[in-house]
Amino acid sequence: MAAENPSPTNNRVPSGIWSFSTYFAEGFPYEMIRTVMPVFWRAQHVALENIGLTSLLGIPWTLKFLWGPLVDEYSTKRAWLLWMQGILAVIFLLVAFFASTVNGMMAIVILMVVAAFIAATHDIAIDGFYMAALDAPTQAQYVGFRVMAYRIAMIFGSSVIIGLGANCSWPLALGIAGAVLGYLTIFHAGVLPFPEIPTKTWRQLVKSLRNLKFLGVVAAVAVIILGLRSEGVRSNWQQFLAAHATLAKFSLAQVVSIILLLVLISLGIFRKKITALLVGRPDSFYAQAFASFMNREHMALILGFVLCLRAGEYMQSSMISSYFVDLGLAKKFWWISSGFGLPATIMGAICGGLLIRQGGFQKWFLPLISAQNLTMLIYTAVAAYLAPYIALNTGKAPELLTYMGDGNLALVVGVHVLDNFTSGLGTSVLTVFLLRICLPQHKAAHYAIASGLMSVFGIFGGVFAGQCAQHGGYALTYLASFGASLPGFILGFILWYRKLIPQAAAK
Repeated sequence: MAAENPSPTNNRVPSGIWSFSTYFAEGFPYEMIRTVMPVFWRAQHVALENIGLTSLLGIPWTLKFLWGPLVDEYSTKRAWLLWMQGILAVIFLLVAFFASTVNGMMAIVILMVVAAFIAATHDIAIDGFYMAALDAPTQAQYVGFRVMAYRIAMIFGSSVIIGLGANCSWPLALGIAGAVLGYLTIFHAGVLPFPEIPTKTWRQLVKSLRNLKFLGVVAAVAVIILGLRSEGVRSNWQQFLAAHATLAKFSLAQVVSIILLLVLISLGIFRKKITALLVGRPDSFYAQAFASFMNREHMALILGFVLCLRAGEYMQSSMISSYFVDLGLAKKFWWISSGFGLPATIMGAICGGLLIRQGGFQKWFLPLISAQNLTMLIYTAVAAYLAPYIALNTGKAPELLTYMGDGNLALVVGVHVLDNFTSGLGTSVLTVFLLRICLPQHKAAHYAIASGLMSVFGIFGGVFAGQCAQHGGYALTYLASFGASLPGFILGFILWYRKLIPQAAAK
């Protein structure tokens, strides 16, 4: 990695170039972890309920605001960006290696868990670097570059990487992903400006982390997990399950769901102690950010809406890639997603933004979130109609797949386009809503908190979606997704009817 310059320097390339490349580098790992890897695992015949568990990889993006201050306090955003990017490159090269081995699946899972935390930290660093390196007018000027680069990264992951994996070789595809991130790391080390002077060093960060007791807990959990992997412990566990038939009925996904539920209940019971640990001092970052975020009128209703709005959409989307694989469209998914799906999302977001700008947020608030939710019913009907092809093609080798016909393929593509377009409409609503609940003095922290809360139900919904698809099929899963979207719509209707939708914050 390039050493940090103690004084700022001018940009070595135009700001638009590195703005584009850094946000490509931000979107690419996210797409790899959240979309590409589930397709890879399903291609390796991983059970659907375990595919649903991959939604838990989104937890680091939900919780990233907890360690965000570390990126501000130690070293510089530039250094964090480069180190996280380089580590992600190494991780995906290791994943490519293990993908070529017979017993490498557990290693890949562990690497993806680590990659999720690294990628979430990488996002914090890139967002912080963008704000540190550019003044406010220039930041606004390059917003379009950011969005375009992020979406192109998603298209690259879902088209090139999945296309190579499905049609050539998964180790090759994953290796190329690692090489792309490696190239970006070298490129950014050479061209990124030095907008900050380091305040505290990496050594001071390591020293402060040594004092955190939870690291000992993490180490203990890791030892327990490794212990459970041993033959002796597994043999004893199997004997225990044999003696307790009721426990043997619970799958891994169900056990994880129960544990997560107990964790949430515990967080509620011990919320005051946990808040005290996070806040520490009345003048701390956490105290000011959380207090200013929560201490507002009707905040419970607003938070309920943020939590629930995309629960159904996240639940549905967690099973989309597996749905295409089981339909026998694994080799076509790359061009369906990149050529039609993601562009439709971009167009939906643009159209939603134009409608809100011209007609007002209050006017288009309900119609746009209604459109987002109602397409789940269309997906439900199509999944029920094509259920025979799912039954024929699930788990089959590529040469044994039954083609659904051009008409049915056009139907699937059309519904996928509609779903992505309405998802973009919903994204425009949610983005404006989140920006309006962020106070200017804590804008970054509030956005991190709000966006993290937004994905909580979606993460747990993905776990449920996997179990639902495994035992009830895709049509039932998409119908349940529509049901999960209703609480968010109802809360949104209450906000709209009572005219409680936040107004645009003063600059």
